[in-house]
Amino acid sequence: MANIPTEDEIRSAAKELGLADESGNYPRHLRNRIARTIQIAKQEQATAADPAAGLTAEQLAQFAAELTTAGPFTAETSTAVLVEAARYLLETQGLRLAPKDEGETTP
Repeated sequence: MANIPTEDEIRSAAKELGLADESGNYPRHLRNRIARTIQIAKQEQATAADPAAGLTAEQLAQFAAELTTAGPFTAETSTAVLVEAARYLLETQGLRLAPKDEGETTP
């Protein structure tokens, strides 16, 4: 669970949410809800920043780019490493595909 937000963070969030006056004063009965909203936002930001939270193809593409940057490998070596990485991702995370747009039909 995320850390408890500071009073300054709560006042700032209350202002952004339109719940506070220009001095940052907000209704005290909303304090816990505002704090929880801040915690949820921080958790979502951390999840979004985690490379392991991405789609399988995104993770493999990032890893392939890192391999290319790391040094000159033969095509066979890079392919073998990516195959093993894909196998590991599939075993540990399953296949993560992009969600289909609503209304999209499959043939």
